[in-house]
Amino acid sequence: YPLYVSKASSSRPLPTTAYEPQQSEPLPSIKISEGEDCDIFLGEWVPNHAAPYYTNTTCWAIHEHQNCMKYGRPDTEFMKWKWKPDGCELPVLNPAQFLEIVRGKSLAFVGDSLGRNQMQSLICLLS
Repeated sequence: YPLYVSKASSSRPLPTTAYEPQQSEPLPSIKISEGEDCDIFLGEWVPNHAAPYYTNTTCWAIHEHQNCMKYGRPDTEFMKWKWKPDGCELPVLNPAQFLEIVRGKSLAFVGDSLGRNQMQSLICLLS
């Protein structure tokens, strides 16, 4: 799936027709442990040995001034963590499924540099 990012604005109205995706496999869901509530805001950071999924050298969306290694960070251990909510397991992002879900829709990141970092991370995960 190609990924296009544009800073251009448009005066054209957004499409009003709904898009019905063709799904061949079920979408993953958050697995909730029996007898527990899932609150994604309560949890802890745990080691993730599968990480990092991308680095500043493998993803074009990370800007030069965000290159920790270039400016003296000697290790990569800080990139090998994931958020583990209490009482549930978050699925790993599936780029093809994500792009199918958002096909024909608009996605906006509003905010400061933290929002920009989240957008860059999503672009890197989808690339």
